[in-house]
Amino acid sequence: MEFGMQVSTVLEIKNLSAEGYYSVAGCRGLQLRVTKYGKEFYYRYTWQGKRVLLKIGNMKSVSLSDAKKRTFELAELVAKGINPKEKKKLQRAG
Repeated sequence: MEFGMQVSTVLEIKNLSAEGYYSVAGCRGLQLRVTKYGKEFYYRYTWQGKRVLLKIGNMKSVSLSDAKKRTFELAELVAKGINPKEKKKLQRAG
């Protein structure tokens, strides 16, 4: 899927129906994925030269403001040299 236009408000997000990825304005790396099954937030970042998508949650369980806060937290990890995806795997393992 292509990464498309920007959205900035909850109303704009709720009105989206075309499938694809959308950048959320005002929050670098926050992406919204729209599918026929629903809408999900992702953090998009670069790790060791590769693009990575990390799921934050769906719109039913995560608000736009919470997704933005989580994105800032994840960006801080990347800035410290910690891969958020690997950290998440380690936390699940035990």
